[in-house]
Amino acid sequence: MLRSALCLTAATAAASAQQPSPTPLALDRQGAVSEEVVVERIVIDAHIIGPDGNPIPGLTRDDLRVKIDGRPVILEDVEWLPGEKPENDVSALVGIETEEAERFRQDAPPGRLIVFFFQHDATQTSRLHGLMRMSQQARRFLDTLLETDRIAVVSYDSQLKLRQDFTSDRDKVIKAINASVSTSSAPPPDLTGRPSLGRYFDADGAKKAGTPDRAIEVLGRALEPLPGGKSIVFFGWGLGSTQGGITGAVASESKDFNDMVYSLGRARANMFTLDVADADPERIVPLDDALAFLPAVDLAPDDAKRAGHGVAVSGESEGPVRLRDDHGLIALAEPRGDGTLKPVVGFRG
Repeated sequence: MLRSALCLTAATAAASAQQPSPTPLALDRQGAVSEEVVVERIVIDAHIIGPDGNPIPGLTRDDLRVKIDGRPVILEDVEWLPGEKPENDVSALVGIETEEAERFRQDAPPGRLIVFFFQHDATQTSRLHGLMRMSQQARRFLDTLLETDRIAVVSYDSQLKLRQDFTSDRDKVIKAINASVSTSSAPPPDLTGRPSLGRYFDADGAKKAGTPDRAIEVLGRALEPLPGGKSIVFFGWGLGSTQGGITGAVASESKDFNDMVYSLGRARANMFTLDVADADPERIVPLDDALAFLPAVDLAPDDAKRAGHGVAVSGESEGPVRLRDDHGLIALAEPRGDGTLKPVVGFRG
């Protein structure tokens, strides 16, 4: 799934009537009003795979439908991005000599940006064993990557640690992976290379990250200034409380989770999860299982269909919930205070 992606550009429009402004038109025509149409373009990174797990090439905008808040929007363009092709063409900035253009030129990666996120917990032997096996799997995964890929490594125990900034040096990445199975301090980031995660890394926020959700939110903020889409490979046992969500999410954890979701969206970062809870190295964790610390609400077929289209359904909760049906996870939803649950992150249309 890290091999390729589709970039979708969707446009939404909203019109609003405004009072007359002191323009020549308003002066010439007494009582005239103006109407402003605001068009927003949103870039969506879509990893579309078939039953065999391989990407489906050759898709066009006619093959896809995009809805925002349950309403269809115009899909303007679809671009297929194979793993070896850089997303950003810096040649378009030739002749533009501004500080922002120079930053973009230096931060635009030659290929994909991939972050390895290791969640450490030495309090449970099974998790530590699983983490060590996953670190071995991560080293094998490096052999499948391209020369143009840039890898960064972070770890989380009681705080977020930047083990290695983006690099193509596999030896440095392996050294950082090995360090991630311990709770040792991370070395000061090397800011000489570009693109650089460390340049935008909130060290104070990283130290205060009380949950893995908050740690990922801090990571998302550091990734946001870097051009293009990114991928995060999460080697961990779960989100929520540091006790594994046994007691369920509290208010602060719900806020951390919501902030994490929006931070990843702004950073255009997709997260792929691998289980380390005494797991087989090849096992991929279903998303529903990874979010099992959130309460689940099972929906009837009609409500499940509505939720799949982003429409609010009847129900109450104290925080975010999983909306499910007989076929599995549909969406994450938030209570709206009027006896309904509004899907905010959809997984199935």
